[in-house]
Amino acid sequence: MKKTKLCLLIDVLMFLFLALMSGVGLLIKYILLPGSKRWDVYGRDSIIICLLQPGMRKGPG
Repeated sequence: MKKTKLCLLIDVLMFLFLALMSGVGLLIKYILLPGSKRWDVYGRDSIIICLLQPGMRKGPG
């Protein structure tokens, strides 16, 4: 692999990770509710479902 192609690949990967981090930051700042407000909106006994670890889900029964 030529040096220019390697540099381009690294630049593209860095851009994608930077865009992902910026998107997560904007999601946290403008979309997601902090803990105290979440309790007001959804109630204190709301179950948070973790989508990444299906074994951690607690359902009824």
